Amino acid sequence: MKVGICGLGLIGGSMAKAYKEAGHTVFGYDNSPVPQGYAEMNRIIDGKLTPENAGECELILVALYPQGAISYMKEIAPHLGSTTVLMDLCGIKKEVCETGFALAAEYGFIYAGGHPMAGSERTGYVNSKALLLENAYYILTPTDEVSEE
Repeated sequence: MKVGICGLGLIGGSMAKAYKEAGHTVFGYDNSPVPQGYAEMNRIIDGKLTPENAGECELILVALYPQGAISYMKEIAPHLGSTTVLMDLCGIKKEVCETGFALAAEYGFIYAGGHPMAGSERTGYVNSKALLLENAYYILTPTDEVSEE
């Protein structure tokens, strides 16, 4: 599976490491060159997540603060295919999910809000771990139009 991750801090970096360890192709993007560089240098990501390759991804995870997530979803939505699942990882859901569901309806991809119930007192890519989310609860906020599968 091809996975795209926008935001390579603690949560996004941990997701990238977990998907990579599971054998998936991972594209990542962070607007800061430091985590982007670490992820590339450590071969956690196979390449940079771009609008051009986002449509190849079966899953895109958005690990940004709410306003950043909304902006990124608006930017990437026109590039996604009908089988792409876009999921934000924000703790705040109302505005983010309203935007995600509206964009999915407009552009024809699948959206679900997500909130991984794990973390750390430390932040950033350097503190990310492939097992950070193992055995943790993960809340999903789909609509009736999105199957549980």
